[in-house]
Amino acid sequence: MDLHCVETTDTDIAACYDETLLQDRVLRNMLKTEGRYLPANASLLMKQSQVNPRMVEIVAGWMMEVCEEQACQDEVFLLAMNYLYRFLMTTDIKKSQLQLLGAACMLMASKLREPRPLSTETLVFYTDHSITTAMLTRERYQCEIDRFWRAAAGPGQNNAAIRIVSRENNRA
Repeated sequence: MDLHCVETTDTDIAACYDETLLQDRVLRNMLKTEGRYLPANASLLMKQSQVNPRMVEIVAGWMMEVCEEQACQDEVFLLAMNYLYRFLMTTDIKKSQLQLLGAACMLMASKLREPRPLSTETLVFYTDHSITTAMLTRERYQCEIDRFWRAAAGPGQNNAAIRIVSRENNRA
């Protein structure tokens, strides 16, 4: 007797569209609570001795390109940037570590938001092998020890903006 499995893992499972979540009342509440989970902009890079806003902008562009090429959900990039800013607000890093930190933030964000998270090998490839999987794993571990990411993963994290855009797209 031959058994044949026809199930595949090629399709991603996503939540169904729910009109209730796009109502004005829900969006107002999300915007109100979101402020508690977003990093304050005033002291963004005060701890940094080598990293300046232009460098962060370049790494953010790189992170966006990686997320787009890997067809990540929008939430992955937004959450990764939130993690990046939170870490930069609390820890002084060398400019040579900025891309490594960005990759570690994308790794953590994709593990929380993607059905199929980005792999360390994929992220190492996108850095043009300027980092190793061991370095990336160690950096991710350091970020987790610092626990900055736990506070950043609050309810409604970055969802208000995404839901507003989604609502406008569905009305059009």
